[in-house]
Amino acid sequence: MIRISILMPLLSYTPIGGYKVAYEIGTRLSERGYRVTFLHSRNYTTQSTPVEALHGLLWKLRYGGRKSRKQVQWFDFPAETSLRLAPNFEPRWCPSTDVLIATGWQTAEWAQNFPVSPKRKFFNLYDYEVWKHAEATTKAKIETALCLPLHFVATGCAATELLTVVGQTPVALIPCGLDFNLLKIKVPVAGRKRGRIGFPYRKEAYKGAGDAVSAYTELRQKYGDTMQFTAFGSSREPDLPDWIEYSQGLSDAVLVDYYNSLSIFVAPSHYEGWGLPGAEAMACGCALVSTDSVGSRDYALPEITALVSPLKKPQVLADHIERLWLDDAERLRFANAGHEFVQKFKWDRCIDGWERLLTSG
Repeated sequence: MIRISILMPLLSYTPIGGYKVAYEIGTRLSERGYRVTFLHSRNYTTQSTPVEALHGLLWKLRYGGRKSRKQVQWFDFPAETSLRLAPNFEPRWCPSTDVLIATGWQTAEWAQNFPVSPKRKFFNLYDYEVWKHAEATTKAKIETALCLPLHFVATGCAATELLTVVGQTPVALIPCGLDFNLLKIKVPVAGRKRGRIGFPYRKEAYKGAGDAVSAYTELRQKYGDTMQFTAFGSSREPDLPDWIEYSQGLSDAVLVDYYNSLSIFVAPSHYEGWGLPGAEAMACGCALVSTDSVGSRDYALPEITALVSPLKKPQVLADHIERLWLDDAERLRFANAGHEFVQKFKWDRCIDGWERLLTSG
């Protein structure tokens, strides 16, 4: 049995797209007979002080072992997988492994220290949006991580662009997968309330929530309550006007119901490594209005599967929302085309790609 260790960023107690994708890849590989361990570290730095080392050990003792799964309650880990917490990613805290997969630039430096064949050290790259908005010092660290002797797996257009900038060539292009047993049309597209619109709320400026609110505000001034403006996210205190309906901490099943309540979904991010919400909404029958966040190019094809605007142009977002609201035939055309297109992003296709990598010479 091939043992796989997946180096994860710091623990997240709320859903994050990149984490969700990594968890899905690992758990689905475990279902195919691989022994998968997710490793979370309290500390990224490779030069820990004695005090920090002690804090890390106490953290492991407090939250590790069988309690580990309880720290990530938003994801359902099958019994075949293991989630372990460690003070840092020193090999002494980690299980023996045959394959190592880094999932964030902060984890890549540690990969060099593991006693694993260089042919079996991979970096599954999603960090495009971090690289694009980071300050100069962080951007330099990311580029340094991308020059390490690892095998880079690109997840789409954005990751490929980032690797090209630093002079790397991916060993494979393996797009994200979507769970179509969960993500489906439950409410007929033609029967939905035409003016119900939603977007994913995140506080980070590059996620574009301010642009979505600006677009909403313009449309509300023109059409008043004939449109219903909504958002969802994990923040308990969103910076949103009180006339925007906000849903917080949705489970996967409730999120699917939320998508199915919408006629139009807005993806306003300035940068995305892939952009799960837009693709998920398309799978559930929403007509997509998206920015050209690069990551969205894998599924948001201008005038084919979505209406796509330049970055940081809320006026164009508003125009595109208005276009779909006024022309129901257009809304139906984009909703149906988008739903059909994203069906190719099956998890089996993604895991097949990883198996080819893991079993190749």
